[in-house]
Amino acid sequence: MTILSLLVILFPLTVGFHDKPTGALATWACQPEQWVGTPVLQDGLFMAEMAADCRITASIGSDLSLLERRLTEEAIHVETVHSGPTPGSFQGLDGVRFDVTVKDSISDMRLRKDLFIVSNRVDRLIYASISKEISGSGSAALVKKLDVVLDITAQTTPGAFDVRMTDSLHLKRPWYAPNAKFKTEAMKAGREQFLKYMSAVMPALAAYH
Repeated sequence: MTILSLLVILFPLTVGFHDKPTGALATWACQPEQWVGTPVLQDGLFMAEMAADCRITASIGSDLSLLERRLTEEAIHVETVHSGPTPGSFQGLDGVRFDVTVKDSISDMRLRKDLFIVSNRVDRLIYASISKEISGSGSAALVKKLDVVLDITAQTTPGAFDVRMTDSLHLKRPWYAPNAKFKTEAMKAGREQFLKYMSAVMPALAAYH
């Protein structure tokens, strides 16, 4: 299994929500993705962070409280919920936290994560999937961290939201892989999986409006 195919399988486990029909038509557009800092390979661990800024515009105005409620309702139905919703905070915002485990039936990969849905109750909402344990056979052992954070800000125009999507990835280099080659392949796979994530997340997020 290639690094990219592995990360693509992990995507629905990481994000944890899916496209749903909506009565309001919403469009979305994103700026080009960029590395946050420089990806590094240090002590056999590839570490990188990528982000992109997007805008969602709904034909019918909605607010963050509706989006927050829908995301929380979706989280309750995650496959295995160890705890939650319980009070939680993330990046200085308060809300709820879920401790959950999800798995992919085909690859038998399992991901345990903290899922935060927090806001300032005015104009900012964060949906964060923070991995705690990733397990599975074969290539799954390479993935040590796979986090996704959606930082959503309501604009003054009704139904308009700015979304900053950030993806943090840590991969363990196999002992047999040359440093330079592995870093190049990891960077390529990291960018490609980020674009796949974004193309799936943004329509799904827009569908909640």
